[in-house]
Formats: sequence, C-alpha cells, structure tokens
Amino acid sequence: PFVDKVRALYDDYDISTNAATNWSYRDAITTDTFIEFDNHLSDNLKVKTTYLYKNIDQDANLVNLWVNSGILELDAAQHYELNSKEHMFDVTFDGTYSLLKRKHELMFGINLAKRDVKEISNYDNSITGTAINLLTWDGSTAIPSFNDRTDGTDYDEKQLSVFFATNYYLSDDFRLLL
Repeated sequence: PFVDKVRALYDDYDISTNAATNWSYRDAITTDTFIEFDNHLSDNLKVKTTYLYKNIDQDANLVNLWVNSGILELDAAQHYELNSKEHMFDVTFDGTYSLLKRKHELMFGINLAKRDVKEISNYDNSITGTAINLLTWDGSTAIPSFNDRTDGTDYDEKQLSVFFATNYYLSDDFRLLL
C-alpha cells in the first residue's frame, strides 16, 4: 500500500534529522494557579472549595509536511497565535448521615467554569509544493510573509454543573449507589 511506500522512503534517516524550516518555532507559556480550602463543618460534613485559573499563550511559525505521489513536500506556512483563559470554581460537600439505624454517605456540589479562547492563523502558500529530501534537508527557506489567508476563532464557553450522589448501606454486604 501507499503508506508502506512512504514509510520505506523516509524511515531510514538519522535521529538528528529535523523536517522543520530554519524559521519554525513554537513558544508556549502556560500558567496554572489554584487555591483550595478544606473545611469540616461538623463531624459528619466537610466542604472542599477549589478555584483554578489557567492562562495559555502561544506564538508559532509552523510549516506542514505532506506526501504527494510519494514525494515529501512542504505545505502552507502558518503564523499562529493563541490566548486561552480558563476559570473554574468548584464546591463539594461530602459527609455521612444516619437513616434507619445505618450510616450512609452523601456527596453534592456545584461546578462553574468559563473559558475564553482567541486564536488566529495567518497563512502563506509561497512554499507549498516545495519537495524536500530528509536525508539532505537543512531547513533553509526564506521566511514567508504570512499574508495569503487569515482565519481564527474567538469564543467563550460557560459551564454549570450540579451533582448529587448518595451511597445507602442497606446491609453489611449490600449497598445502593444513587
């Protein structure tokens, strides 16, 4: 099959071989911050509160490779930027209660989440179709202008979740989880 032919062409290269262009890069900074509180409201009930903030910033110059009729070629170059901010707030109550002379477990809570994402890609097609040989390729190409096409996304996601679970101890050997 075709995949085996391609694999045979490009499987025998040194581990130091790099298919990237000399101007390719990806810089990514991810910041995670969280705070969590555990509090015992009574001997039978505790509450856990968590807030998480995550920020992701990426900036990259990329080029895709593809195989056309058994020849490895460069595809469109891309300048990519991403900013994603996530906020998550969670409150969970966990405890026990007595019913019909048995102790049972209970858990309930709420989760709120918000994510704002902005990403943009600018493309350049000037190197599309440039054949490369991984055995001799050194990544040398002129840096593109990235002005042939632009697309991206800008969206906000919001989520609200509420949950409840209880574990009834019907006997020493039998439980019912709802």
